[in-house]
Amino acid sequence: MKSKTWLIAPAMLLACGPATAQDRIQYTAPDGASAINVSLARPLPTSPPQSSIVGTVSGAIVGTASAQVLAAGARQLLAIDNESTSATIACAFGGAAAINGAGSFTIPPGVTRTWTAYPVPADAVNCIASAASTPATIEAN
Repeated sequence: MKSKTWLIAPAMLLACGPATAQDRIQYTAPDGASAINVSLARPLPTSPPQSSIVGTVSGAIVGTASAQVLAAGARQLLAIDNESTSATIACAFGGAAAINGAGSFTIPPGVTRTWTAYPVPADAVNCIASAASTPATIEAN
């Protein structure tokens, strides 16, 4: 009997079927005659990983004076969506915001500014708008 060596890519292992109680997968070759059993170093996941991060989405009305729209806190994501079709919003971390001012991030009408790269600033977020009662949506987690 001739011996066969099988090289199986990890993606093929996942496509072969779910793990048994012993975390084993059986692969049958296309010729139907040869089969191998593969023991996995760690079990295949049976459900997607669950995040322990709690996020919040909230609305804010931004006025023409700099004011806090989000308290300080550790974050992995921050998104500020300027919901206005005409007013500009500017936001700063840990200090007063100023439209088109150094140290402030200006967000044009209809634009979302997102921070996802580590580290996302953890300071309080203060915003100001070019018009009174400018709507914004803030997502943080």
